[in-house]
Amino acid sequence: MLAAVSERLTDQGLSIENVTTELKESADGRKLFVVNADCVSPRYMDEKRILDMSSKLGELKVTLDLEVVDVRVQKFRTKAIS
Repeated sequence: MLAAVSERLTDQGLSIENVTTELKESADGRKLFVVNADCVSPRYMDEKRILDMSSKLGELKVTLDLEVVDVRVQKFRTKAIS
């Protein structure tokens, strides 16, 4: 599973900076395997590109038979220094 997630992230042009995994217990006692990946893009992404990327990452829910895929994107604006 971790390899498939990493491959999908890099297929989208993202550089993986950090990956952590943990085993959690849900409210009803089920074990949940959680993967957190901090990634950056070396290039600017407009809103359409971000939505397309999120959709491709969301396909992992079906591919890997996952209950939840949570994609969060934080855009940083750079300002030219004069």
